Amino acid sequence: MWPSVTRSEGYRSIRGAIAATVAPLLLLLVGCANPPTEKVEAAELAVNEALSAGATFYLAEDFAKLEDLLARAQEELAVQENKLGFLRDYTTAEQLLAEIQEEADRITAGSERMKEAGKPGRGQESADADESERDSLSNEPDQACIREHRTKQIMCGELVR
Repeated sequence: MWPSVTRSEGYRSIRGAIAATVAPLLLLLVGCANPPTEKVEAAELAVNEALSAGATFYLAEDFAKLEDLLARAQEELAVQENKLGFLRDYTTAEQLLAEIQEEADRITAGSERMKEAGKPGRGQESADADESERDSLSNEPDQACIREHRTKQIMCGELVR
């Protein structure tokens, strides 16, 4: 004979099967990767420290590359944020953020060494070039004014690209 199954036992087994199917799906949707906010903050702090050390004056080209790296990392984070939770992968962003910190530390140290040695920075060379170019453009006062303002920003470390 067939074993007798009461109606309540049948419902329990169906509910168990549904729970066993739905629970992993919910975990996939809810259990998404979290953005590396602490690493983002650390990278931004490192970039700001490089800026404070005079990187725009002493190592302007390197600092511009550093800012480009930061922009790429922010773009990657935005791309991942637009994906569904279970499809997010912050590995590339984390690698970029680690590279940013290393570069920022290198640039900060280099800027401080150049400052202590009293060496003119690469920003000074571009400032001299801007000044000679401004003299040659005496018939274009608006362009000269713009270059003079930019030169002062570079020399004061205020220029943020």
